[in-house]
Amino acid sequence: MKASTKRILSIAFSGLFLVGALVVYGNFIKPTMETIGIRRGEIVSKEVLFSSKTQAVTEVKSIIDQLQNSGSFSDKVSLAIPRGASVTDALHQVYAIAKSNQVDLTDFSTEMQPFVSASSDQLIVKRLGSLAVTIGVRGEYQNLKAFLEGLETNIRVANVGDATIAPLQSPALQGGAPISNIYTLVVNVEMYFQE
Repeated sequence: MKASTKRILSIAFSGLFLVGALVVYGNFIKPTMETIGIRRGEIVSKEVLFSSKTQAVTEVKSIIDQLQNSGSFSDKVSLAIPRGASVTDALHQVYAIAKSNQVDLTDFSTEMQPFVSASSDQLIVKRLGSLAVTIGVRGEYQNLKAFLEGLETNIRVANVGDATIAPLQSPALQGGAPISNIYTLVVNVEMYFQE
């Protein structure tokens, strides 16, 4: 066979091979690729559905746990905002804070404030009352600062308002010399309670 005939036959076989490859691709590979694409889409949608259902179940479990622990939550709220004015409890807490900070309690007076109605969507506390408390203490400056911090961080919700600090005057003289390092503190505190 001549070289030109071999070349023409090889081109013809290459053309037939190319046509055969296109037939195989069109009849077998392309439909299979479409099926694979559809299956991959189904897998992705099922994974998204599974993760959303898992998240929903986790949220429901969390809500159930919160509802089961609501008794302890309401107890914590009752400690922070007690039912009723509980003036004796307030006095006891202030006295304990004063003793732990080494200051002397000299005055404790209270005045009831009018109730404030809560919004209708608030479920924990229906009506909020406040007790205006005037507290007088004396002691060293650092101890008075610690006393104020104790009032602010006490378990019972309280709002420390006006405070007046002055050096303690000697009682022997009218307007006598200040006693060194001892101060008096008068502070107005608003303590809250629920009806």
